[in-house]
Amino acid sequence: MPWNSLSPIGSISVRANRTTMNQNTTYIETTMGNSIVGSNLVTTRDHFWNVGANEDGRHRFVQSPGFTVGAAPADPVIGTGMDAVSYVKLLSSVVSTAQQDVQPFYRNTKQIMQLLGIRAMCVFNGSGVTPLQADVVYSHNMALQSAGTPGIVRNGTGLYTATFDVALPSENYLILGGAIRNNATLGSELLFEVSAATTLTTVKSTTRFRFMTRSDGGTGHDPLQAWFVCFGG
Repeated sequence: MPWNSLSPIGSISVRANRTTMNQNTTYIETTMGNSIVGSNLVTTRDHFWNVGANEDGRHRFVQSPGFTVGAAPADPVIGTGMDAVSYVKLLSSVVSTAQQDVQPFYRNTKQIMQLLGIRAMCVFNGSGVTPLQADVVYSHNMALQSAGTPGIVRNGTGLYTATFDVALPSENYLILGGAIRNNATLGSELLFEVSAATTLTTVKSTTRFRFMTRSDGGTGHDPLQAWFVCFGG
């Protein structure tokens, strides 16, 4: 449906103007998003418009291109009277040497912050069973335990392999993890760390990484519970 920039047309009757006015109304509704809640199509707009009293004027999601100035990635200025701006932009090769993709950012009057996305995460309880550690209690983007290559595999005492469901863009992601030692002694610690190696891809790749849970003396221990989060990359 076309948009009529000249409407109403002063030189014609009200009756004759109905066609252009109706076309403009349909254009606004379609462009702003008059589809029902739950629509999941490429053409679905991120606003609610003429859907319902509780929905109209709100967002169903935020979808936008990476911000640019002169076709180059940039950080938008904060509008007059505004306190902050949220946006997405393409990472440069200086920021991300292996993988340049569009990432979310937030800017206030003090600084610019990248909102590092969680690529994968997992919380699992230790069971001391080899080779599968099936008691995953919370996860995101981890292969299913029932799959051919489970999300968490116990390779030995305190030794594990974590496999992602969807591969990460590069191996340059951050890993933060922790664990609770299965021990009643107050103060008994358990350290979480990526396994040692002389080649990065041996223990850390786009599809999986290997880690261990150990005491500060170096002895491996199966955790009461362990967790990790993979950011960025």
